[in-house]
Amino acid sequence: MTYPNVESVSSSSNRLIIDELDYDIPVIKNDFDRMFLALTNEQRNIFLNIMSAVKENKGGVFFVYGYGGTGKTFLWKTISAAIRSDGEGRLGGLNDGETIIDIPDDILINDPDDLIGSLIKFVYPSILEKYSSTDYFQERAILAPKNEVVQEINDRLLKKFPGDEVEYLSSDSI
Repeated sequence: MTYPNVESVSSSSNRLIIDELDYDIPVIKNDFDRMFLALTNEQRNIFLNIMSAVKENKGGVFFVYGYGGTGKTFLWKTISAAIRSDGEGRLGGLNDGETIIDIPDDILINDPDDLIGSLIKFVYPSILEKYSSTDYFQERAILAPKNEVVQEINDRLLKKFPGDEVEYLSSDSI
């Protein structure tokens, strides 16, 4: 994939790009100071872990999850303001178009003909021996972007279990 050159982006008339590249460092610093003080202890710990990786140039993948309204967006805005307020970092900006990602072989899906089957084998090894253990399922999950994929995964998993499939219906009111 080709990347746009810096000159074409900086002279762009795209409002989103212009907004992304145009910010006032003193204003961002004040925003950061205010937001940092408002972080909960849990958010502050997450913030410090992520910022440590940023400042030490370690990189990393951080998955922050929670129900709606738990402060994930606020945490993201605080991290963004912290990086931008130092005057050097720009989140969401261009890179030189090159990166090396080393994905360990043991987490790669190597069967291009049966991606879902490979994923199920990876996430649920020995499923037939351990399907009656609640801990087994509490420690594993497959996240899918679309309901159709969830349905396909569920159908494939259900076919593996012994016995007949039973569907239970429920209602919130009578």
